[in-house]
Amino acid sequence: MIKIGMPITLELKHADDDHLETYRSKVVEEDEGVLYIDYPINEQSGRTGFFLEGTQFKVTFVGTDGSVYVFHTDVRGRKKLTIPVLTLHFPEKEEMLRIQRRKYVRVETSVDTSVHGVNEKITPFTTVTADISGGGAAIISPYAHTIEQNQLLEVWFVIPLSSGDMHYICTSSRVIRVWKENKNHNEKVSLEFEAIDENDRQTIIRYCFEKQLSLRKRGIR
Repeated sequence: MIKIGMPITLELKHADDDHLETYRSKVVEEDEGVLYIDYPINEQSGRTGFFLEGTQFKVTFVGTDGSVYVFHTDVRGRKKLTIPVLTLHFPEKEEMLRIQRRKYVRVETSVDTSVHGVNEKITPFTTVTADISGGGAAIISPYAHTIEQNQLLEVWFVIPLSSGDMHYICTSSRVIRVWKENKNHNEKVSLEFEAIDENDRQTIIRYCFEKQLSLRKRGIR
């Protein structure tokens, strides 16, 4: 469910002013009832956070099964492994909230995209998404390109995570639907991922989750 190197998000809520801070970190090691993570980085300031024992967090992560898990924890101490780490309480799976499992949340967002033909030759083009999820995406089709339903495409997505990492993800995608919202808009093309590396799928799920978290913090959703 959780493994070394997996990114996690920590939310710290200040009781005095109801202010919410978010931090990013990675799992360094996991033992029975204990999670060792590298020192969290504040996503707003980019600074390393230092926390006293007993500091409480809400932690979210995308598990190896593609589910998003949430649990509450507290700081148990510090330790020196190969690097200095923070020690957190790690509850049993039954104590965690699973908010998603193979039910891919779709978010409206513009992600840079490159499209190539597979079985049928088309002139490659670049565009952006209208939305994306762990199971597929909708892209904007330029006027000069005619894409048909059921066509198989090789589609690259550039996925920027809040950590600053950029992921270049290649998928084999099937065209499910082509439509226009109105005559003045470009066509939209709905794609379903037919072949995608599971690690890449988890990266997209993670990106969608981060976008949702950002929208909630801004009060949009």
